[in-house]
Amino acid sequence: MALQRDQLEALPSNPFESSSYQANVGKDVLFELGFLNMLKAWVVGSTINLLAPSVAYTPALRSMEHPSFYETEGNGIVEKLFNYIKNSNGFLYLSILAVGTIISIIFTMLALIGVFKMISALPPITVTTLLLLVGYFFAITGPIIGVKYRLPIEPILILFVTSFLSGAFFKYGSISKDPH
Repeated sequence: MALQRDQLEALPSNPFESSSYQANVGKDVLFELGFLNMLKAWVVGSTINLLAPSVAYTPALRSMEHPSFYETEGNGIVEKLFNYIKNSNGFLYLSILAVGTIISIIFTMLALIGVFKMISALPPITVTTLLLLVGYFFAITGPIIGVKYRLPIEPILILFVTSFLSGAFFKYGSISKDPH
């Protein structure tokens, strides 16, 4: 469609010119969406990347027979999810995804609590830097959905979860800070 608009029959043969043209077309499309729609796409993509189970990208699970969630009919996420579950024959596949999703949500919630514990325990610059790193990776991946894009922030999320767990063990568990 952009080629027709620009009265071109094909992309330029020079790969640099072709890439530049495609980048400009992409920018035009993003501006047509508007700021709020772009922001929504970024937030939804980042949230899905954060909450989706990492196990979904393992070769063993991906090789199992399963329908395409993207191509599943439905208006809205709930109807689409219901249709996906209803049309799937793979109980093992869905079970692994369900357990993985629950674990991922718990991990994310613990990391979020850990952030607040870190805020009160560490210098503000440390926590701010960690949060800016997480924000950076969410910003550059944008609305592209794929758990693999969460990989760079996994160590930071582990720090946040560890912050929560260490506080929980010292406060409620049998581990004591006082050696006496």
